[in-house]
Amino acid sequence: MAPRSVEVHDISQREQILVLGIDPGTTSFKVAALEASQVSDGKGNMYIDKDPYQQIIPLSHFPGFERIDSNTVPTALIYNEKGELVKWGHHAINFQADDRFDPEFFVAYWKLGLRTSSSPAARHLRRNLETTAKRLGTTPEKFIVDFFRVVRQFVLDNENSPLLEHLGGGQPLQEFKYIDIVIALPPGWPRQEHRSFTSAATQGLGDNCKLRIFTVSETECVLNQWITEPRQRKKVKVLTSLSLIMSRR
Repeated sequence: MAPRSVEVHDISQREQILVLGIDPGTTSFKVAALEASQVSDGKGNMYIDKDPYQQIIPLSHFPGFERIDSNTVPTALIYNEKGELVKWGHHAINFQADDRFDPEFFVAYWKLGLRTSSSPAARHLRRNLETTAKRLGTTPEKFIVDFFRVVRQFVLDNENSPLLEHLGGGQPLQEFKYIDIVIALPPGWPRQEHRSFTSAATQGLGDNCKLRIFTVSETECVLNQWITEPRQRKKVKVLTSLSLIMSRR
């Protein structure tokens, strides 16, 4: 019998990807990285495969960090009179102690301020944000664009990037077919607010053929971490054992 010819859909393709998880909190960002593989069977089926020994790496040592908060990035922004972003993150927070600091050009809590909720607190934040944006000649959504832009530039382009250092320096991103940016958003936000936030974040991350941007619910992130993380499964075993011991008393 002649050997069967192998068609394209019989071949499994495996490509290296880099996944960046971003948790845009109210007062600070947190960014973590994971190396994984995208596997395709040629039949339209595709999934992400993670090496069980590959660890999630929280990124740290962002510009201006202090030891106690090196793995988070404050969401603070400082602009000049021309509406240009001049300081962000830890540098913006630290500059508040400087005699030259002008609170009129300081932006914080912009995530909550973007909500269109009917609550008095949300409306107050929104008005303050709109007032600051008008003073700077821009819109509240531009604060999201600017923050994601500077975070992306530092993480993916800066020679002092903790991610590039972790990957060995040089041009390590070239080995990845895609860089997936996964943004966690509050599940209680209306769909329209999710779309507005994602649109601004996508604009800030820039036009790059390697970047693929996704959003997920914070609740889904918690459940996925609990189910897939081996350390969490060990906790389940411990809790189960304790429950059995207590039930026998």
